[in-house]
Amino acid sequence: MKKSTASTNHPNRFPELSIILKEMDKILDSKGKQTEIIVESLKKTTQIDRAKLDKSTKNFLDRNIGAINHILKQYPIKTFDDYEKISSVHLTEMLLCIIRMTSALHGFLQNQSCQRCS
Repeated sequence: MKKSTASTNHPNRFPELSIILKEMDKILDSKGKQTEIIVESLKKTTQIDRAKLDKSTKNFLDRNIGAINHILKQYPIKTFDDYEKISSVHLTEMLLCIIRMTSALHGFLQNQSCQRCS
């Protein structure tokens, strides 16, 4: 996955988000099972303080989380093992949503650091 991290030459106004994104990048780059990567990444998204994001980024996250929830509604998931029942096509779609969200959050951080320099 190609990462676009916020510039380290500028003070970071969102250190918590930066930490969460680094953790998500590490999860996405791991060699774990697709279901584990998805579950662990989704756990990290719940830690994001959405109040600090701009409207565009929040809306983008909402659309992708909605797409993931739409997929999950099709499966009776009660335990972690139930994620194994999700089709490979749906797992790939969920993973792409997570990658898009991560990329958008990196873009948000980059834009914020660039705006601060202006």
